[in-house]
Amino acid sequence: MKRYHHKIAGVDYLVRFAHLKTHRGDCTRPDAKQPEIRVKAGLSEPETLEVICHEFLHAAAFELLSEEWVEQTGAELAALLLKMGYRHNAKPKTSLD
Repeated sequence: MKRYHHKIAGVDYLVRFAHLKTHRGDCTRPDAKQPEIRVKAGLSEPETLEVICHEFLHAAAFELLSEEWVEQTGAELAALLLKMGYRHNAKPKTSLD
C-alpha cells in the first residue's frame, strides 16, 4: 500500500493506508519512534477524506483536542473540501509534502 511522509506540527509522520479491521483510522503519539497515521484501505472517497482530516487533527494537537471535537471538526472539514471539488487522486504523488 502507498506510504507518505508529511510534517504535521513539526513532526515527520508516516501516513499510510492499512487493512484495519475494527476502526477507520488511528494516529500514534507524536513522540513515538516513528509517528504514524493509518487510514483504513477501501473506504469511500468521502470517508477517506474525513478519516484523513480526523487523524491529521489528532496529530496536530495530540494532547489538546478531545475526540468529540476532532470527530466533528474533521467531518465538517471533509464536507467542505468535497463541496469545493476535492477528489481522491487515483494515482497519488509519492509524498504529501
